[in-house]
Amino acid sequence: MAVLWLILKVLLWILLGLLALLTATLLAPVTAELGWSGEKGTWANVRVFGVRIRLFPRKEKAEKKKSKTPGGGKAPKGSAKAPPEQEKAPGAAGNDPQSGRKKTAAGQKAAKSAAPEKRFELTLDAVRGIAGTAGGFMGKVLAALRVHHIRVYLPVHGQDAAATALAVGRLHAVLGAALGALQNFFRLEFAQYELEPDYTGENAGKAFFSCKITAHAIIMLIACIWALVRLKKQHVI
Repeated sequence: MAVLWLILKVLLWILLGLLALLTATLLAPVTAELGWSGEKGTWANVRVFGVRIRLFPRKEKAEKKKSKTPGGGKAPKGSAKAPPEQEKAPGAAGNDPQSGRKKTAAGQKAAKSAAPEKRFELTLDAVRGIAGTAGGFMGKVLAALRVHHIRVYLPVHGQDAAATALAVGRLHAVLGAALGALQNFFRLEFAQYELEPDYTGENAGKAFFSCKITAHAIIMLIACIWALVRLKKQHVI
């Protein structure tokens, strides 16, 4: 009987320790670091208990690209040769590797040039839609999120100087209205906000955005789950 009581006491202490650890984790401040740039792409980190954890991009992708063949060595010489059917008809449309590479490269360039603008507009509209539907409890949850160290740099280039100036003015108006609406729900603290008229086009691809979102882990968890549900209902994801 004494042995059973001792085992129960040990289990209770273990459960209490796990509960205390879970409570401390949920009440600990968590900082999400998000960013995008035309040169480096998208990245995301999480900092908790002073430890930074990389969420995106993953290191495994870079390692897989380095070692395409087993052992990281070169591929066998015989594997580089094409089958006899392909060697006999190099001029066929389906067997022309150069045309396929050109089409793939052109498609990738078009996707890269169009992706940043679409991604930014989609994210801004989605956040505005989500915040606009918040009320009561969720309004307080979103207000507890501190969005700080916001850095925005957008070079704007048009066909000529007049078109560039008009584009900068329109973008100022759109972003000003959007940020004004978002400030009703979030605490926004800017470190840099710059829309630069790029008359020569030399700064194309140098746009970037980054921010840090700090809150208690429980607040962050509730906000993320609610945001995912809202995004699902709006068919964004």
